[in-house]
Amino acid sequence: MDKNGFHIEKVFDNVYKISDSPAMNNFLILGSKKAMLIDTGCAVGNLREVVESLCDTEYYVMNTHFHSDHVGANFQFDEVYINEKEEEMMLELFTDPKEKETHLVMMEYYDTHFHTELDKQIFLESKPTFKVRHIHDGDEFDLGNITIKAIEISGHSPAGIAFLEVENKRLFNGDIVLRHASLIHKNGMDIRTFIAGMEKLWTYSDQFDITIAAHGHRKPSFEPLPKEFILKLIQCAKEIDIDKSVEKIECVDKGFEYKMENDDVSLAYKLNQLNM
Repeated sequence: MDKNGFHIEKVFDNVYKISDSPAMNNFLILGSKKAMLIDTGCAVGNLREVVESLCDTEYYVMNTHFHSDHVGANFQFDEVYINEKEEEMMLELFTDPKEKETHLVMMEYYDTHFHTELDKQIFLESKPTFKVRHIHDGDEFDLGNITIKAIEISGHSPAGIAFLEVENKRLFNGDIVLRHASLIHKNGMDIRTFIAGMEKLWTYSDQFDITIAAHGHRKPSFEPLPKEFILKLIQCAKEIDIDKSVEKIECVDKGFEYKMENDDVSLAYKLNQLNM
């Protein structure tokens, strides 16, 4: 189903994937009393209208982290949650015209388009008129028959949040766990911090079976990763070999990428993130 420039797919009985494009997915979790939208994407169209057409309850709006492809439509909502440590970085998209220009470059790079020219103009004129609430490590949100637990993980960004759907043992992780993970985007942390974050996430591994990322693991289809992939990322980060790495360019960000031999897992990094 398509609406307002988004592709909508029901991926579980109580979860919709709302895609800006194959490159970016937001998730709407429906509970018996309340719903939760995880990320607001690139603002290609009226996301709020889409969300409210899919649920008839009140809902939380959550940002996994501050990167613009996860917070672009924040301005469409009255209230948004984000880790306090990333609030100021998130607000820059709505206060600094240069950040909006970078966002447009990113959208073009990932072949993501506004639904209409009016949607583009609305985004360019958007201001931080929404109320910001803070997520803290360990916070729990009651959706009625579902509990969502917030887990703070540093690495891809300074203080990203993964959302654990407790009863169904699913982890919605934003960009924290990707088949091809990256630290080269704005304010990415160093390798040591990334490893520590992955190791922290693994301590929760008895509480979830699959991990669901925002970017479809670089494939257009919906393919959650088994939780064991976290261990692969830890191993990849620990084994990084500069001599076996290749140059990596993602939009405006540059670095290197190390890919584990005989496995489809890699990590993009900058030389100053190696802790050497």
